[in-house]
Amino acid sequence: MSMVTVATGAQPSRAERALRGAFWLLAFIGVQAAAGAAQPPADAWETFKQPGPFILALSASDQALWIATEDGGLWRLDLTADPAKPGAWRQFTTKEGLASDDVYAVAVDVAGRVWAGTIDQGVSVYNGQEWQTFGVYDGCAGERVFGLAADPDPARGIVWIATDHGLTSWTPTPDGKGAWRTWTQADGLPASQVYAVAVGPAGRVWIGTEYDGLAWSDPPYDKWQCVRAEVERSGDATDASGVGEKGAPGLPSNLINAVRVLADGTVVASTDFGLGISRDGGRTWTAWQGLAKKPYQNYARGLAEDGAGGLWIATRHKGLARLDLKTEDLKCWQQSASRKPPPLPPLGPVGAIDDGVRPDVKSVPVAPLADAGDLAGIPDDYVLDVAVTPGAVWVGTYGGGLARLRGAVSDAAPRDARPVSASSSPPGAPGSPPTLVGAANSQRPASGSANPPLPAPAAPPSLDELNAMLAALSLVPFVPPENQPPVVRLDDDWLTKGDCLGRYGRYWGCWCAICSPQNYEWGAGPEKVEKCARIGPNCTKGDSLRYWVDCLYTENPNTLEMPPTYLDSRIKKGYQTANFTRREAEWCDNGHAYSMSDDGPSLYCSLRIPEGLFYLSLYDHNKDGHTGLNRFRDYRISVRRHVPGPLPAAEVAENSPDGLRNFNLYDISGFDQQQEMARGRIRDFWGGVYKRFLVRGPIEITVCVNRNHSHNTMLEGVFLDLVDERPVPYFHTLAEWRTLQQARAEEQKALEAEAASGARAERFRAAASENEAAGRLFEELGRMPLVHAVWWAQESRPFYAAVLRWAVPRMASAGDDDAKNRFARIAATCCYQLGLYEEWDDGQAQIGVRSARRIEKALRWDGVTYSYQGKGYEIVTKYLLERRRREQGNLDGGDEISVPWDGGDEISVP
Repeated sequence: MSMVTVATGAQPSRAERALRGAFWLLAFIGVQAAAGAAQPPADAWETFKQPGPFILALSASDQALWIATEDGGLWRLDLTADPAKPGAWRQFTTKEGLASDDVYAVAVDVAGRVWAGTIDQGVSVYNGQEWQTFGVYDGCAGERVFGLAADPDPARGIVWIATDHGLTSWTPTPDGKGAWRTWTQADGLPASQVYAVAVGPAGRVWIGTEYDGLAWSDPPYDKWQCVRAEVERSGDATDASGVGEKGAPGLPSNLINAVRVLADGTVVASTDFGLGISRDGGRTWTAWQGLAKKPYQNYARGLAEDGAGGLWIATRHKGLARLDLKTEDLKCWQQSASRKPPPLPPLGPVGAIDDGVRPDVKSVPVAPLADAGDLAGIPDDYVLDVAVTPGAVWVGTYGGGLARLRGAVSDAAPRDARPVSASSSPPGAPGSPPTLVGAANSQRPASGSANPPLPAPAAPPSLDELNAMLAALSLVPFVPPENQPPVVRLDDDWLTKGDCLGRYGRYWGCWCAICSPQNYEWGAGPEKVEKCARIGPNCTKGDSLRYWVDCLYTENPNTLEMPPTYLDSRIKKGYQTANFTRREAEWCDNGHAYSMSDDGPSLYCSLRIPEGLFYLSLYDHNKDGHTGLNRFRDYRISVRRHVPGPLPAAEVAENSPDGLRNFNLYDISGFDQQQEMARGRIRDFWGGVYKRFLVRGPIEITVCVNRNHSHNTMLEGVFLDLVDERPVPYFHTLAEWRTLQQARAEEQKALEAEAASGARAERFRAAASENEAAGRLFEELGRMPLVHAVWWAQESRPFYAAVLRWAVPRMASAGDDDAKNRFARIAATCCYQLGLYEEWDDGQAQIGVRSARRIEKALRWDGVTYSYQGKGYEIVTKYLLERRRREQGNLDGGDEISVPWDGGDEISVP
């Protein structure tokens, strides 16, 4: 298998190659534990191969350990059996009904149901007999689930789900169906991207967000209290460290990884720079960075508590740690230095890409980790989660699999392991799940015993609920566009992955480095978008942005599809076959050549965006994230207004052949002085993710993807799309589009006048029927971008989900085609707004509309034109003109049309 590696800028020297090798080696050999840390005997550890090397989350009971994995689904280990025997293990994958084989969170509720949070399919629930999945349509707020927590009190029994679109709860009801509820930023959360959740005494729920600190709420959960770090710590060695009175006040960081409520009420939050500890219910906090002097080496993930009050900490650099919060005694278990790392993959050839040399069209090779089955000690220092059971501590590592440490805790029932059943309750009663879930297979109940009921999907909204939503919309104030923030953070998209055509980049897109040492820019927007990408100023002299191509042709679904005409030119030239439609390529800041303690270099992309309301999306996936320090990637995103600093004319001439206009985008010297308009984070992205923002143009902005003391910074795509479901030129000519925009401007003035006069209430009066209420709700949602675009982009998702649940059953039962199509149009729009793009494409086909994706995939190279970059508007327009000519003339032919670019109006159809 060959791997093509392409770079531009400074070429890798022998020293750089040696440095890369050193960084690779450091991922597999342990470093010294914190001062005074005790190292237990190596023979206390056992490693288990069954769940695979990449363990993401653990959930322990008194009889079973549930293990969430990447690529391997969910595993159950019977703790009453010998783990050396195969019968102790059971695996659940998509073959058994699990929604995805990538499971990132797991919890067991009071009735014994197992909840598994997936990478892009919502949450799957197992009742001991079957699985059922709950996605966006079914009640789960988001497709990506980061965390789960089950309230152990049978009186409540609530399951909490942390997602990329908010916090969702499922509450048991007497009829067994349960009730779904969602909270977002509009409901008081500091952000809608929730990474962690925990339940404390009396039902108080704690959440941790991706970049905005913590929040907590008490029943009935109508008000949230937010906690943010008083100081944004940089991760530099000058940041304070310590515990208790020695620690710095406040959280160490707003980037939260996990939250834990201890038995005495102490709340602990793990972050990328250490722990935040509160002993008074969250009123005051202390930052603890006692693992290492370098703050970034205090990066912590999962948390657990043992029966003696010890806090167990999963860390990225220091293996497993146990902290006694009373005595401040710290012990660390790290990987033995004798473990051999895997061989360093070759760098491959360096230079410009040559499509004339046909590579092996396979995915990027990934070096396997060493087999840890026979090794003593903890198998890997990168620990993602930890769980405590009687007499044992279980460790889930990212690369070394599952391990057990015996002798470090007592055999008494630990505080971390909640009993699965209550002996005083009959099977199936609250607090007493059937033994099928919690116990060994040999202890399953008799065939007549009932399993707990599965939750019911969220029902279509009732009339009262629809009227309540109308009332909520009436409270959204009219805000003139100039008074709204020009850039705001939006929800993620973990579902689309690399299937970008017709969904991302319809206006403009940059496929980073796929024509190394250049990018490929494609999009059908009528106005030009200008961009400039570079690395940050904290770099060695002469260093520059890298353009890596890791695999010329691949079918990895996480890799971006190539632009259509460029792909067709590769096929027609014989460089690849039609089944390999993707190329693995990315920008790189060369961060692997710098110490992890350095700030930067990081990636910067400056954009000159034309007039309009756009979605800005950044695409990334950790394509080699199963090896070495690549596993550590965890980026911070900051978006700020681009204001160039005063630089001498000589530097302008040296760096920008096109003159001052383009160099102004290159100049990022004023970035740190500008106020941050939006922020985000990219973590655990083995599956691809689009990080999305709302941007109102015209504007110049700079996006920084900060390395955040992890490894090197990568970015695969930057995309700009009009927010409209049917943008120009796919669904309108330019003249039609301008007429439509003028009509919208007039409607916006009318809505402003209506709001000023106080006459809005009539439009939001209560409806008399569900159909009337849902229809009016859908219409008002369509007006919201003119009333308050920021609110609409950030908070309309629950409304569209409710309308979708109303429309789908009515579409299925409609008696005539007109009614069916009416409901289908509503459902398709809701799917678009919810990011369900596959369903959106299907819905457009159902109502006879050719989707943008279908148009994009039909475009063909004419065999002559050198490049279609920058010509997307003309190409798509000519394609649609030819489609219209064919349809009007009843001419035969499929979707595929070759469109040459010669500056004229003629279209060559093969």
